[in-house]
Amino acid sequence: MRAVFSVTFRSGKRDVPQGGKLMQLKQVTITNYTPISDITLEVRRHLVLVGANDSGKTSILTCLDLLLSATTPMLYSHFQAWHFRDATKPIIISVDINNLDDKIQIAFGINNNRISEIKLTLSAFLDESQMLTIKREVLYNNTTKPVADSQLTGIGWELFDAGEVPCTASQYKTVLSGVMESTNLRQHGLSSLTQSFREQIEASPFLENLRERLAEKLIKTMPGNLNKDAVHLVPKDDIGTQVLGNIRVQVKRQNKSPHMIDCLDGMRSLYAVAIYDVLSRDASVVGIDEPETHLHPTIQRSLARVLQEESNQKIIATHSADIVGAFSPEHVAVVQPNGQVVQPARGFLGEDERIIARWWVHGRLEPLTARRIVAVEGISDRIILESAAEVTGRNLDRLGIALIEANGSGDMWPIYKLFGPKGFRIPISLLIDSDAVQHTSVRLGIPKNEFTQNSIYVSKRDLEDEYTRAIGANTLWNALRESKLFAHSELRGGGKTEQAVAAFCRKNSSNKVRAALVVSSLLNEELAIAIESVNSLLNAIELPR
Repeated sequence: MRAVFSVTFRSGKRDVPQGGKLMQLKQVTITNYTPISDITLEVRRHLVLVGANDSGKTSILTCLDLLLSATTPMLYSHFQAWHFRDATKPIIISVDINNLDDKIQIAFGINNNRISEIKLTLSAFLDESQMLTIKREVLYNNTTKPVADSQLTGIGWELFDAGEVPCTASQYKTVLSGVMESTNLRQHGLSSLTQSFREQIEASPFLENLRERLAEKLIKTMPGNLNKDAVHLVPKDDIGTQVLGNIRVQVKRQNKSPHMIDCLDGMRSLYAVAIYDVLSRDASVVGIDEPETHLHPTIQRSLARVLQEESNQKIIATHSADIVGAFSPEHVAVVQPNGQVVQPARGFLGEDERIIARWWVHGRLEPLTARRIVAVEGISDRIILESAAEVTGRNLDRLGIALIEANGSGDMWPIYKLFGPKGFRIPISLLIDSDAVQHTSVRLGIPKNEFTQNSIYVSKRDLEDEYTRAIGANTLWNALRESKLFAHSELRGGGKTEQAVAAFCRKNSSNKVRAALVVSSLLNEELAIAIESVNSLLNAIELPR
């Protein structure tokens, strides 16, 4: 069904309609399709789908591809009885498309310039004898019309699966076939001699433009220096009967010039995505499934920036925290294991909150797919909480808990807003010190007497006080002295009181972390339970037996 790389190249960027707005998907609705729960998703500038394996991310892309590009025979080949969650009801896939450009207006016969939005719907029905009926319709100006397969090209949808990079010569031929088929190079005598063929390819202004644009993409994603002179379009040694059918991309780096199909998976994936991004410039909406496949994280980050640069709308399914972190949180939707999709409200973050939130998401995809999030003030709190969970048989990974360290209680608010009820609606618990109670209550709008029911737990006065009381001042002080994590000059004297030992442990960030490491080595189940705020939190998030 997927025509990977089957794109016709056109020089220059896609025209921007008058007024500066670009045609794009506005909303996606999917109902009664078994692989995913019924959803209605707002599509903003971009849509980035994240979730665990088999959660349904790819199913959303598949539904869009079925609606926007699949031919009628492809549709009848795809839909099976098991796709219907309820066989008595139709599967419905629909999109709202706005900012219509000339291309789509011509394709759908829209002559009224005041019509700026259409709804495209695919409906599949099963009758009592399990016979399948499928119809595709467009609705605008209160009029519904059937859609012919030939009209779909006006939408400008392309779907790319990075896991299907061309690995063999037969697969690879399609990468540039659109480019070559759209040129008149056959008229320039390129079939005479191989050498002449190479020279004419190098001299072609059309292909020089392609090389420049491909090099421009690769420069932004690949390590090291690269310019257009390092990118070559070369024929195979044996041209064969199809003069233009065996053109290959060759990139010269470090005095080596391997063909794209001869590269390792990572570089081949990078080249493939770069080529596809160049060739899909004319597409209005581009879907990409797991663009991070085989790529190093640094290249994933570069690739994410490249994907945002073009004017077309991107709909991406990914497991990469680096790619997710490059997009605004408002563009992200979480596909949960049960197939439900959670999307934060538009404009739910202010500018400052958005900056902090993007920093938290960057490199931290785990919270978006967790059963619950626990936010603590710093790394020392994390050490204690993880250790207490382990010795009491409540391993956080097993419980599906993502642990986030804030930079003090002041950063709890953007984390709570991003992941909590007003954001991605992931159950969230907070562990704070007593001095943060008033600030937290005001910022979150939660009265202090409702903290527990909102899963907010307070260490009295702080965690250092609580674990010192639980372990005992002398026992902890001796452990600090014996740990070799502190210099003798830092630990003068003895017979410390609980207040003095706790004060030493919280003296500065270095002391807090080193003391937490010592405490974690001392903890057993009894001591962990005695750290009241931590134990209360763990009791609350523990899975029911």
